[in-house]
Amino acid sequence: MTKLIQIFWEICLLRAGPQALPTSYSLLSLTIILYSGVAVLVAHAVLASLSMAILAAAVDTTLLMALS
Repeated sequence: MTKLIQIFWEICLLRAGPQALPTSYSLLSLTIILYSGVAVLVAHAVLASLSMAILAAAVDTTLLMALS
């Protein structure tokens, strides 16, 4: 687990590319869930309603996956 966090940190610092991560559907699912959770928190800081924040995060995550 520490190795994965280190790889993600190196990707953020542009020292490694996404090809450094192992191919895993469970890791993909986990990162999508974490991304959605952070998107809800950020949208809730901007929007007053939690339901609108969840909707905005869902649209954001869906567009990211569709355009990737």
